Amino acid sequence: MTDTQTETQIQAKGLTAPRVTPERIKELMSRVVYTFEVRPNGSTTTFAHAFLDGEFYLASGTSACVSPENFNEQLGKDIAMKAAALNANDKLWELEGYLLRSKLESQQFKPNKVDASCVFRYCPDESACKAKGSCVNRA
Repeated sequence: MTDTQTETQIQAKGLTAPRVTPERIKELMSRVVYTFEVRPNGSTTTFAHAFLDGEFYLASGTSACVSPENFNEQLGKDIAMKAAALNANDKLWELEGYLLRSKLESQQFKPNKVDASCVFRYCPDESACKAKGSCVNRA
């Protein structure tokens, strides 16, 4: 099942909670830049590395052939890049899911206004902090 098919099923079931969408991943994938390592150490291996905006490493893909006589640089790059793209796509789903989850969790807590030296940005038990006059969540 493709990501788009999954999204269609989610919408058909009327599920409306915040989620990462295929459109978001597609937009991010359009910003991925690939670099290559061809035949490192004289091998028959080709590596493709995927970077978001050319800076943030996401994933790699490889290709290799058994016989040096069968090595073709462009074919190796194509195969390695396809593998890197699949891995980068999966990594973006993971990272975007984590980002969304973090945003949703932070909305459940109020900023800690009791003790500025608290090591937590959000205090999970603000009432306990107020009762003691300082944050109970120190390192």
